[in-house]
Amino acid sequence: MALPESAAVGTSVPIPAAHDADSGLNGRVRYVIVTSSSSSAAAPFRLVERSQSDVRLVLTSALDRETRDHYELLIVVKDSGDPARSGSIQVRRRHPSKF
Repeated sequence: MALPESAAVGTSVPIPAAHDADSGLNGRVRYVIVTSSSSSAAAPFRLVERSQSDVRLVLTSALDRETRDHYELLIVVKDSGDPARSGSIQVRRRHPSKF
């Protein structure tokens, strides 16, 4: 994910939108950020769904390489069908090393 350490709080990055062929309520999808169990602190991101096809990962607090040098998130999307189906995307953000 291309997001510099200097990115302002509120900066958003588009993520691929899920597509469900069902119609009506069964075609509605819900996105959830699943954080890694090895993570000691919550990631400074949240999801904003502007529309079914425009979903963004939004920075909620400043990034600080000295505090945390990388983030790994799993974004899961589930439909409202019965049985529910799901998919996921893994997002990684690493601070570049500087020498």
